[in-house]
Amino acid sequence: MMQSANFCDDISFLKGVTINDTDVIIINTHTSLFTGDPFYGFNTAMNNARENYYNVVFNPVGYLMGSIMTAPFSAEQWTNQINQRLSKTNTFSVFLSNTIDTVTGAGSLNISAGQISGLTYGDIKLYAVVTESDLYFNSPNGKTNYNNILRQMLTDYSGEDVTITPGQPVNFVKEYIIDNRIVPGNAQIIVFLQSNSTKEVLGVEKIKLF
Repeated sequence: MMQSANFCDDISFLKGVTINDTDVIIINTHTSLFTGDPFYGFNTAMNNARENYYNVVFNPVGYLMGSIMTAPFSAEQWTNQINQRLSKTNTFSVFLSNTIDTVTGAGSLNISAGQISGLTYGDIKLYAVVTESDLYFNSPNGKTNYNNILRQMLTDYSGEDVTITPGQPVNFVKEYIIDNRIVPGNAQIIVFLQSNSTKEVLGVEKIKLF
C-alpha cells in the first residue's frame, strides 16, 4: 500500500512519473479494510459510500477515470495506463472558481460544465469533494505523510443528478461550509462528472481552496 501511496505522491510533487503529472488529479480514499485508520475514521459514512460504490474488497486498488487499474500494484503498469489516458482528448470540460471566508469557512463554488460532442448520458452525477495534504500519521507500514486524502464532500455522498447536453454548457453554484478540522491552506476542491452506471469519470477539475 505504501508503494502505491508514494507513487501517487510523486505524481503530485511533479517528479515526472507520467507524461504530464500536472494533468493528473488524485483522490486518495481510505476504506474500512484497515482497523484504526484515522483517515477512514474522519468521515466513515462518506468513505463507506465510495467503498461500496466501487465494491472495494482489497487494498491498494486504483481507479483511473472510474476504471479499475492493474492489480496488484505495479508502478510501470499504472504509469502506462495513466499515460494512455492522458493521450486521449476529453469530450467533457469542467471550469471552477471559488471564494471562501477563511475565518468562518463559508465558501461559494462556481462550476461550469459542458460536453463538446458525443452521446448524451442519462445518468450523470456531479461530485464536489475536498482533499487535504500534508497529513501526519505514523502508520504500521512506516509511512507518516499522507496527501490528497478525501476529507469532505460538498455534494451528497452519492453525487447530485445533472443533465448535460452536447454543446450546451451548464452552470452550478455550490454554497458550503468547510469542515473546521481541515487546514484550508493544505486543501483543494475537486469536481468531477461520473456516469453512475458505468462509473466512468467524464470530466474533472481541481482548484485550491483559497
